[in-house]
Parts: sequence; structure tokens; C-alpha cells
Amino acid sequence: MQPRSHFSRDWNMLQPRLTAVLAVVLGLSSTAQAHSLSTSYGQLETKTAHMTGPVLQLQLALSDLQLTLGWSTQRDLTWTMVKDQQPQILVYLQQQLVLHDSNRQSLACSWQSADSDWQLKQIQQQYYLQLSLQSNCPTAAWLHYRLFTQIHEHKALLQTPNGEQVLAEATPWLAL
Repeated sequence: MQPRSHFSRDWNMLQPRLTAVLAVVLGLSSTAQAHSLSTSYGQLETKTAHMTGPVLQLQLALSDLQLTLGWSTQRDLTWTMVKDQQPQILVYLQQQLVLHDSNRQSLACSWQSADSDWQLKQIQQQYYLQLSLQSNCPTAAWLHYRLFTQIHEHKALLQTPNGEQVLAEATPWLAL
């Protein structure tokens, strides 16, 4: 009987310490996830016969849009809710995807997007808004990419005529 009471006494002393350690470990793992790197995907076309400026196909994580644009995180997004926010999304994209001339001076060009170009796509168990943006800016030489940098580390993987490019807060410029 003595070994059993010895174990019970040791367990009672050890249990609060293990609980505290477990709480810290679980807390750190959820913190790490909250600051994880987000990724957008896209394709950039710059020169074809029918184009008047760059065309950018983008896939943006709905969760990134939700956090950045201040949408409620208390409920799941629906496609109707995303479509209702189309004007807000386009304003945000205009502000964060800025075209510049060869001297990196900002151009007064805008991005246009047809409603029919908006789709929902699932990539690696996450939902993305897929859309196409067209610019009427034939003199654009640079793209300054600043999406989602306000909330967390973010990168964009873009297929361009020069191969795959990675854009991030530290490397936001892309030659067109």
C-alpha cells in the first residue's frame, strides 16, 4: 500500500506544474498560428496586342480580407457577404496595388474589375477570392504591392512573363 500513497502524493504535487506547462505550450502554439504567414497567388500579364495596361489575376484569402477590412470574425463569411463588399475590396486594392512610372513616381491609373470575374476558390483548405484586375495604364513600369501588410506577414506568389516572383513587405516592388 505504501507505493500507491507515495505515487498519489507525488502526482498531486506534480499535477499543477504539468497543467501550467501545458497551458504555456498550448498558448504558444495558438500565438504562433495567429502570426502565421499568409499567401496570395496571382498571374501578371504586361504586354499583349489587345492590352492597354497590365492585367493582374489574383487569389486573395478571404480570411485576410476579413481581418484587413474589419469585417466581423464572429460569423462565417458567405459569398453574398463578399459580393456585397465588392466596392470596399476594390478601394482597398486600388490603395495597395499602386502602379508607377519608370522613375517610381505614382501614376494616376486605376484598376478595373468585372463583376463576372469574381469567383470563390479553395486552395489548401482555405477559401480565396479569385478576381481579375485590368489597368488602362500603358506607361506603368512598376507595381508597388502592399496587400495585407497591416495585419501580419504576407507574401504574394506571382507568375510573370519573367518567371515566378515573390512580393512581400521587404520586397514590394515588381518591374513590369
